[in-house]
Amino acid sequence: MKLLTVFLFLLAVSFNLFAKPSSVGWKELIEYSEVIALVELKSVQRLEQSTGYTEVNIRQLLKGKTDSVKIGIHWKLTTDSIPISEIFNDYIVFLRLRNDGSYEPSFIAQSVWRLENVNYKDKNRNYVDLEHILSTIRSVPQEIYSLVEVQSCNSYSGPQEVKRVRLEDIVNYFKEKRYLSL
Repeated sequence: MKLLTVFLFLLAVSFNLFAKPSSVGWKELIEYSEVIALVELKSVQRLEQSTGYTEVNIRQLLKGKTDSVKIGIHWKLTTDSIPISEIFNDYIVFLRLRNDGSYEPSFIAQSVWRLENVNYKDKNRNYVDLEHILSTIRSVPQEIYSLVEVQSCNSYSGPQEVKRVRLEDIVNYFKEKRYLSL
């Protein structure tokens, strides 16, 4: 009996350790998101062991409507998610409205895109690389990304090719309402 219990425990742990985030289609991500926005963080609170609440200012609303430029986002930290907690970074977020009037990521793993090299004076330097968890988004329109070679985090492998989404391209995509033809 002890052997069976140990085996079942190890089996359950292995599923959690080696589980991969489920993929989501671009169309699903857009349709399921009531608000898509470029945001800057104002405050971050830890609520419980692995949950948090981030207050953000909307720099630019890409899709949807909000009552205010300041909104709250609840998030849960999992092995698949990116917490909205790095105060000096801006994010593109894909959100849905909660019953309490705050927001939450539309999909746990793919709804928070942290901008790299934020510099609003030089628009070409603002981008998101769709690697790791974000690479599980299927059918991203080719018009919003370019393929670039980046150095891998793993020191044993060489450079890898990733989809780089420039902020200006995704803003134009939503401004021109190209997502309506999905």
